[in-house]
Amino acid sequence: MAPRSAAWKTESGSMNRRRLSTRKIAKLMVALVISAAAGYGASTLSSSGAAPIVLRYPTELAVSPKGNLYIGDTGLDQILERLVSGSFQVIAGDGRRGFSGDGGSAADAELDSIGDMTFASNGVLYFADGNRIRAISPAGLISTVVGDGSSSRDVANGTPAMQASVGYPSGLTIGPDGDLYFTSGSSYQVLRLTTSGTIEAVASSREFTNLGGFLQLYPAELAFDGTGDLYVSTGNAFRLVELTRSGRVLYLGGFRRGGGSPGALASGPAGSVFGDWQNSIVRIEGSRVEDFLSFARGTAPRVSGTFSPDDIAVGRNGTVYSDTIANDGWTGTTALIAINPDRRVTTLWARNEPPGYESR
Repeated sequence: MAPRSAAWKTESGSMNRRRLSTRKIAKLMVALVISAAAGYGASTLSSSGAAPIVLRYPTELAVSPKGNLYIGDTGLDQILERLVSGSFQVIAGDGRRGFSGDGGSAADAELDSIGDMTFASNGVLYFADGNRIRAISPAGLISTVVGDGSSSRDVANGTPAMQASVGYPSGLTIGPDGDLYFTSGSSYQVLRLTTSGTIEAVASSREFTNLGGFLQLYPAELAFDGTGDLYVSTGNAFRLVELTRSGRVLYLGGFRRGGGSPGALASGPAGSVFGDWQNSIVRIEGSRVEDFLSFARGTAPRVSGTFSPDDIAVGRNGTVYSDTIANDGWTGTTALIAINPDRRVTTLWARNEPPGYESR
């Protein structure tokens, strides 16, 4: 089936018909990493075996269609699934940093640099891996779907996905058309992976000029709401922008994580969008940004200091997951938490770190 295109009108009124595809591709790559506990092929290494898995630097999160939490740990160079027992199972990565394994078991592959992850509705996990986007199938096989490993400037419409030069793709998300959308850190574009295997540009930094008093903003993180509007957090000046399906570009204000990086975004149930802003989880509806939960000392059990959200992911039941990394200026604890719809916080995993702790 040919992908549907999304048409935006610029403020001047001219039509800009592009397809949200590259950004989409990054999201689908993350979704290909599938859980064995969810009934898919996966690695035999798990915390129930001889060598218990201990998280080291859990920076990336995604929730599978079946509600299982997946963690990208850049200290272990592995993607893990959290089991019902609370232990962890390796889904991808043999623990060595590199690039290898396409066509084989994801658990035996080398991963270069784990980035944003997202699941497609068919259970495929897409994730950013250095200058590429890779996917893990329900059978546990890994493949590269976007990127030739290089990093350059603009990606032209119609470029074959495997020949595209995408520098450190980010913001992977699945759009309402089912395509994978993502951003390129080298070309500052919002891209879409089409079903024909080519890349199309949805927007570039040119669409984000003269917003909020800034000459130019660079797209970083993405999420769609229930109406098909696309929310973008930017990698410079840390701002939040909304691209409506009618073509309007709306500036919504400042948006940054507590550690000083672009605010993460995640689509939630009933068309909602969640994000992390400083030491809070926020919910975005239309052009309104409102607090969902603000963290203070003691808000997250077993976490010393103040929990400062790093990444977020949202399950279909409305549970919001987040992580924090020790010694970020706010806490000495590395932790994973879950926030249920009534805003009760449960700490899923936590470890206090010594002063000066580093992930590698």
